[in-house]
Amino acid sequence: MGASIPAVNETIVIKSILVTSAGTPTVTITNNSITAIKSAALTANVTTELLTQPLIVEGGKAFTVQSSSSDSFDVAISYLNIKKEVTT
Repeated sequence: MGASIPAVNETIVIKSILVTSAGTPTVTITNNSITAIKSAALTANVTTELLTQPLIVEGGKAFTVQSSSSDSFDVAISYLNIKKEVTT
């Protein structure tokens, strides 16, 4: 087999989540199966900032943005990706 190389760990700090929708759905954001933002109501053709403070997403964890309807919407995320290399 041989020695394994340590994986690179990542942490993502999300500073901003901007959402614009053609309709009026609600948006839910989950971070590692935990609801971070529940049912944020959107106004048609208006850009909305969903975060009031940074959101931390650990490497290897799921981060999802989900709509309550089939209305199209755009999501812009501003983030910082921190990589930590483990050496032995």
